[in-house]
Amino acid sequence: MLQFLLLEDDPNDIELISTALANSELEIDLVTVETQDDFLAALTHRPIDLVLADYALPNFDGLTAMEMGQQRYPDIPFILVSGVLGEDRAIEALQLGATDYILKQRLERLVPAVQRALKEKQERLELKQAVQSLRESEERFRTSVETMTDCFAICLAVRDRDNRIEDFNIRYINQAACEYLSISQVQQEGQTLCSVMPAAKQSELFDGCCWVVETGQSLTREVMLYGQETASAAQQFAAIDVRASKLGDGLVVTWRDITERKQEESRRKQLFADAQAARKQAEQASRFKDEFLAVLSHELRTPLNAISGWVQLLQSKSPNAQTLGHAIGIIQRNTEALTQLIEDILDVSRIVRGKLRLNIQQLSLSDQGKVIEAAIETVRPAAEAKNIQINFQSGDRGGLTAVDPNRLQQVVWNLLSNAVKFTSEHGQVQVDLEIADGHMVLQVSDSGQGIEPDALPYIFERFRQVDGSSTRSQNGLGLGLAIVKHIVELHGGEISAQSPGLGQGTTFTLKIPLAAETETAADESKTLEHSGAPLSRAQVAESPEAHLSLANIRVLIVEDAEDARTLYTMMLEEFGAEVRAAASVTEALSLFTEQRPHVLVSDISMPTEDGYSLIRRIRQLTVDEGGQTPAVALTAYTRPEDRTRALLAGFQLHVPKPVDLIELAAVVSTLAQGADR
Repeated sequence: MLQFLLLEDDPNDIELISTALANSELEIDLVTVETQDDFLAALTHRPIDLVLADYALPNFDGLTAMEMGQQRYPDIPFILVSGVLGEDRAIEALQLGATDYILKQRLERLVPAVQRALKEKQERLELKQAVQSLRESEERFRTSVETMTDCFAICLAVRDRDNRIEDFNIRYINQAACEYLSISQVQQEGQTLCSVMPAAKQSELFDGCCWVVETGQSLTREVMLYGQETASAAQQFAAIDVRASKLGDGLVVTWRDITERKQEESRRKQLFADAQAARKQAEQASRFKDEFLAVLSHELRTPLNAISGWVQLLQSKSPNAQTLGHAIGIIQRNTEALTQLIEDILDVSRIVRGKLRLNIQQLSLSDQGKVIEAAIETVRPAAEAKNIQINFQSGDRGGLTAVDPNRLQQVVWNLLSNAVKFTSEHGQVQVDLEIADGHMVLQVSDSGQGIEPDALPYIFERFRQVDGSSTRSQNGLGLGLAIVKHIVELHGGEISAQSPGLGQGTTFTLKIPLAAETETAADESKTLEHSGAPLSRAQVAESPEAHLSLANIRVLIVEDAEDARTLYTMMLEEFGAEVRAAASVTEALSLFTEQRPHVLVSDISMPTEDGYSLIRRIRQLTVDEGGQTPAVALTAYTRPEDRTRALLAGFQLHVPKPVDLIELAAVVSTLAQGADR
């Protein structure tokens, strides 16, 4: 945007000039002033690209304004616009420095005059910059010639019969150059460049000198010399900063040794690259840790929510035997899940502190088979629930293996649990145990969902989850395989995973050396790097509402966890609510249309589609279709960013798990009262 200053006291003329400028292609911000004080203030407080001034004003004239403006900003174009300017005065104004003059009777000349003035101003600026650049170039050349602390030489071209340069005769070199080339000024007489530096003719430096003589252009370049190209036989690398100019049929050349600087630059670049790599690695580790902590919080809160809810429900009434048995079963299952989570976390802590030790025993292949069978029996109920068949086959002979039976069972249990978890109904899990090549070899293969090739290198790492999104379909912290790997390595063994790809199953292969080959270090503590701790539970304030009634209030519960879904349904029904429950987004949308609830209570993390997807789809409905139904995000994701994301998605409230049942009832009551039923 161009800044124009207009000195004019006639409103009609101001309007005419403004209109003429507005109709041009220029983008102009026009500031209008009438007095000398306003004129000076405008020049002082803002950058001005061009001044338009009336020649005659009551107390101020255009020539005076031009003089004041040029004193402050000599390069500003100044155009006089007047209705009374005669030819003599116009010539006088141009001689005093005016860029142009325009008669008010011929304002059609205004825009071309302005464009010409701006173009001339730009040309003057470019000329000034060119002169300055030339002056700086001359100064650099003068400095390079006069800096006698640099190496300095005058050389004359030596040409062959075809007039091609084949060498340079050294006519003069200064003391610095003599020291650099290890010759005296007396010895240099009659020497050529190639006699002083035999490999110079094949170097970049020789080609550059020839180019200067043949083209007449100056050379400024950093040249790298290697091996015999350098001035010293003991020097394998040298860097010089060369400046050369043509002189007759030769050249004047100065140079300085910048080898140390280049080496330092190389070291700095390497240090910077190392620092960047370390930073990237640290940021990646921090991101993995944060993701792990978020999943940890979710995995802890989910069973805690079911336990806490059922305990509160049992305390609020006298349950019958069926309800009591159901509650005890749910509490027991979730307690076992919590126990396993805590054991995994404690194992990781022991690994970090080097406190995970082995109770080594010499076990035959038969004894190892019994340990594996015990692990199979532990996971068999989960396998039978999905109609998954587990087959175990063991060799009949082999040597002893030094192992910790309990830790071996833990390893096998982890592998089998993963196999059952990620295998669909009616699938197969195959366990094979044998002795081969001096090792106990255990393979656990399944017909499950498999692993993508890109994910295989990372499955044994902590803070890595193949699926860390809010739609992941399997629970767990992702610590199991990291613990398995550490236990196997403590035994002096190794473990690997193979998978042809998604939907094609996975095979884990574990190898532990036989007792005679087991290193004594197997029963020493070994440490894996780990940082971070579980997130603390968010505290839910007690609700003061001891007696609530949700009579005639329709509530839709969306929760994929069956225990939690049953708990919320029974609890809200106890307060009189009409509750429908869904296990997925698809089912929820169907029930939403059918029930038209007053309040929606939805979990966030669910398979296939999550709670964010559900609320977005509901908010797309019209008001009559229930698009403004108040909604509660009930979730174990409790970070501040999770709360912000829930509210931005369209939920009215974000309630963390484990939830206080009275508080949830109070929330439903409050939202229902505010809804238009």
